[in-house]
Amino acid sequence: SEANRRAVTTESYDPPVPSVQIPDNLRNSVVYGDGGHAVQLLRAKMAQDPSVQALVGGYSIVLREYALNLLMSWSKGADGAWGVQGMDDDGNGVTDDLLEAGFAGSDDTRSPLLDLGIFDGQKMDVNRPFGNGLDDNGDAVVDNFVESTGAERLWPNIFNATPVFVDHDNDGISGPALADGDAFLARYHYARQLYVLTLLMNERPGIDFNVNGSIEDYNGDGVADETQYNLAQWAVNAVDFRDVDAIMTPFEFDINPFNGWDVDGIIGTADDAHADRAIVWGCERPELLISESIVFHDRRTEDLDDEQPNGGQQAALIGQMGEMDNDQRLLPRSGAFFEIYNPWFNPTSDPNAPASGSWAPAEFYRNVTNGVFTNGVRLNQTTLNTNSNGNRSPVFRLIVVRGNQQHQDPDAFEDSFKPAADQIERAIYFTDNVLVNNGNALAAELPTGVAARNGHEQFFTTFGSNPLLGGQYAVIGSSGHHQNNNTYTTFIGRSTGAQGGGGQGQLDYANTRRIELTPDPNVVVQARIHNNINPGGHGDKTNTGINAAIPVIGLPINQHTYGGNTSALSLTLTEPIGGYSQRAGAANGVDGELELNPPLDTPLDASYNPDPVTGVGRDALMTQGTTIDFAVVHLQRLANPLQPYHGTNNPYRTIDTPSVDVTAFNGVENENAADPTLIAGDYRFDAHQRGDANVLAAGAMGQPSRNLWTSEPVSANVAAGAMGNDNNQIFAHSLTTTLGYLNTTYGTPRADGTPNDATGHPFPWLQWNNRPFVSSLELMQVPYSKSSRLLFDYTFDRNGGVNPYNVPANGDVAHTEYNHLLNFFESGDNTANFQRIFDYLHSPSAYSGAYTYLNPLMFGSGFGTDELHPPFNRVSNFRDPGKININTIFDPAVYAGLMNGHLGPSYTNWIDSRRGYGGAGGSLISFNANMPSLFSNPIRPAGSGDIVPLPGLERSDVELSLLRNNQAGTQALIASNYTDQARNARRNSSFKYQSLQRMDNLVTGRSNVFGIWVTMGYFEVAATPPSSVNPAGYQLGQEVGADRGDIRRHRAFYMIDRSIPAAFEPGENHNVDKTIILRRIID
Repeated sequence: SEANRRAVTTESYDPPVPSVQIPDNLRNSVVYGDGGHAVQLLRAKMAQDPSVQALVGGYSIVLREYALNLLMSWSKGADGAWGVQGMDDDGNGVTDDLLEAGFAGSDDTRSPLLDLGIFDGQKMDVNRPFGNGLDDNGDAVVDNFVESTGAERLWPNIFNATPVFVDHDNDGISGPALADGDAFLARYHYARQLYVLTLLMNERPGIDFNVNGSIEDYNGDGVADETQYNLAQWAVNAVDFRDVDAIMTPFEFDINPFNGWDVDGIIGTADDAHADRAIVWGCERPELLISESIVFHDRRTEDLDDEQPNGGQQAALIGQMGEMDNDQRLLPRSGAFFEIYNPWFNPTSDPNAPASGSWAPAEFYRNVTNGVFTNGVRLNQTTLNTNSNGNRSPVFRLIVVRGNQQHQDPDAFEDSFKPAADQIERAIYFTDNVLVNNGNALAAELPTGVAARNGHEQFFTTFGSNPLLGGQYAVIGSSGHHQNNNTYTTFIGRSTGAQGGGGQGQLDYANTRRIELTPDPNVVVQARIHNNINPGGHGDKTNTGINAAIPVIGLPINQHTYGGNTSALSLTLTEPIGGYSQRAGAANGVDGELELNPPLDTPLDASYNPDPVTGVGRDALMTQGTTIDFAVVHLQRLANPLQPYHGTNNPYRTIDTPSVDVTAFNGVENENAADPTLIAGDYRFDAHQRGDANVLAAGAMGQPSRNLWTSEPVSANVAAGAMGNDNNQIFAHSLTTTLGYLNTTYGTPRADGTPNDATGHPFPWLQWNNRPFVSSLELMQVPYSKSSRLLFDYTFDRNGGVNPYNVPANGDVAHTEYNHLLNFFESGDNTANFQRIFDYLHSPSAYSGAYTYLNPLMFGSGFGTDELHPPFNRVSNFRDPGKININTIFDPAVYAGLMNGHLGPSYTNWIDSRRGYGGAGGSLISFNANMPSLFSNPIRPAGSGDIVPLPGLERSDVELSLLRNNQAGTQALIASNYTDQARNARRNSSFKYQSLQRMDNLVTGRSNVFGIWVTMGYFEVAATPPSSVNPAGYQLGQEVGADRGDIRRHRAFYMIDRSIPAAFEPGENHNVDKTIILRRIID
């Protein structure tokens, strides 16, 4: 029946080969020749490089082509010579020349610049395996690169006792341990080939990724390289976005791959000094966020009459006559508290909460001492493996940077763009120090060394902590100056009821404002603020209504190391580095608090300005008010959490960065405003919360401001005139905070800070797969940012006014809907054209019969089986079933089945786009006298937009693809424009591109089984001068027999299956009979 004829079946085949056309501006290049593929384009790009021309210029044509093939496939080894160093391997009279690349006995590395599949005329598999899919070494991490350094078997011994080994990097070498010394570079090869392919397709050499108005020269050679660094970052991010581990992959790359690949992917080898060598580290999802910070400093000065060196002043004269500056008897006190949040709900988290769908990474959730998985991130996690001292390293830390370079990126691509090492004041670790307490199995060796960027001073804790569950908060901060029943208290000044001179009992601690941390796993709320007047939407934390399954964690930081010495010291960001030297001579006074005897006439904070170690000013601590942007704090983690710290091979990488403010005051007595050591200011005693700045944009285009991910910028300037409102405290300004629970801008909790039942818009997603790609188009979700910039770059399309198809005049302004993602919609001459790469990428068909799998026992090793060792032991049958030719759909029912309920263009909107002109008004057929076809804009290869009969039919590359725009030209045609809260497309790229990404596996622009009508006639031919119309010098005349009414024409019909491989060779039949599945000669 007619319906059955239109049924879609898996008998609709499509070959997994690129259907490509090189762009017009390259197609007619003399050096490019007659090629039609990325391999020819790569060859052409390399042949145009001056250094390559010098290298191969003396060869014959044949040898030159052979040399270019070698340059596309090999790189020099550590000896820096082609072939065996000092040998004439090929006997041509020249030693170490390019023609000797890869000779037996050399240390050259096979480094194909493009995927082997592309070289073979196929596509690159974006889900190319990195191992056997198993945890072979028992570290609970599947296919991490360490497994490739051993003899990883294709299957466990329980399936087949005959060992078949995995060839991780598909270089033809597999076998027992150490047989393939560079097998661990499988991820590196993947990143390199994706990087080169993207560079090859890009036509815009200078892309201003950081939008600062200039194209950076990161490696300092005088040539801008910002584009290469960021595309290399994106390529390696694709690796870490896909693989299941939480290891940040190092990617050593060549800034100019088109003159040969000059690096080996291994850190610490001779090529590190090469001028074109650079390195980026892959980005993993930020496992933790800093959601709030509080930093304050209490000068604790008094007006005394027994200070040194100028004794004898009368306290009663202050403010009238006599001494005007306060004196220092009590040591200053400070507090620094950071709220750490786990934004990921995993299957191991609260069973009543929705899971993120991504399994918890063992690198952070598994106890390395006993192998037991916990249900949250282990803040005190240490590395599984130990260093040369036999000690583990802490996985997480904070570093504190102050000075004129504090806002520079500690993970900048090159050292000259990083803050000076001397400006990293402190590092804060969440673990114990094994060099001090080696009896603690969870203790670690803390990295030290200023030049190594580990700070002048290291803080740590002697306490353990509960795992931090998804959605849970931990408060990490000062251990304070008072301890009672495992509760560590930091006082914020004194209460007005405190009476000095009568012992601690007279200091009215019970009514003094204070922050308490209780590192006890049996206490539900381990972080509290007492005696604080919080405005509505804030409040003191109580046990009321708190979910006992996700308690607030408190972790006091109570020890520090400075100058090789370790001592007890509460965490501080405001005391001078190493602490006040006078602390050593202080003793408990009459009130049980540390006192200086005799008191000092000059306040300590005035004496320590600037800091004697770094020379950085400390005016903020002598200010009567709040100073914004006092310091910058970076939350960091080890690049590889399984391996011990190494400054070069395994550094700490930044995952979140807030600025912190400091409020300085005198909490012991009111100061003389005329004190010459003081600086006038204004108070805003507020915590710096994540989301504070974002609330200013609330309501734009109906989009709420609940953006959890974006890094919080520097606080707004402090407004003048704020008055204290707490008459029970000497420092009368109340603290505005949500420490330990939801930030104010994300919702309004009850007065006691406990959750309420009102729900708002969900936070937007930061998609991070940690699984194979559904389709190659899912690469659109891979961020281009390094880990330290990801949350700065993260945005969502709140305003709805961004046209991603716009190409700015200078090509530098960000025109993306989601600023952390590459813009694959920009297209045209001298633009990025990133969408071109999708012609060369695919996720292989999962249908049975799409591949022939080769017996791994036969193809596991041996001569002639290169590139077919497991897990690459398969050969495409060039017949991927189940893909519909979207260009030829003419039945709305077929289109509806294709969309299957997903949002996207209506059938008529798709017909309008395919037609390429006008609007059809719902009609399938709508003729236009000026257009040659109803199919003027079908889906077709990039680069073919100008191969049309009329200039009005020319299209940019993006308009030839599934990424084409709608008729208005401002948004993608295939887009899931959900507006409901749970899946709002403007807030979530995951939903915006959902329909588009699935189409890659379901449709094709090619028909592989199609009918051909052939009509052959006879015409008169007349000679004519050659011209653009008749280049051969002949012109058709009338049809033979037209004047007699005796026209003869021959007609035939053929049905062709183009998915069957065929070839032409005179006298031979290479599948021609199978390809032509039906033939009829009619006349």
